[in-house]
Amino acid sequence: MSAFKSEQSMAQSAVAVLMVDADHCVKQGGFLRSVEMDLVHHCEREGRALVVTVNKGDLLTPAQRTKTRVSISNQIAQQARALAGLEVR
Repeated sequence: MSAFKSEQSMAQSAVAVLMVDADHCVKQGGFLRSVEMDLVHHCEREGRALVVTVNKGDLLTPAQRTKTRVSISNQIAQQARALAGLEVR
């Protein structure tokens, strides 16, 4: 789904779900891509609730899962302060 269509859909929603690919996230050092952060910032600006989930997380080792969750949580806390404390599942 394009970022534009995602933003249109979010305008009609109270909660947004951001699903990130576990394998891609690990390859990026546990961080979200800029397009994913754009959606995080949109939720922050619009006051939307946000659920972040890591798809295919069961394919990661326990250490990779922990690192990915912590990295994403920290990235969001640093770049979208209104969403600090977000729990990544």
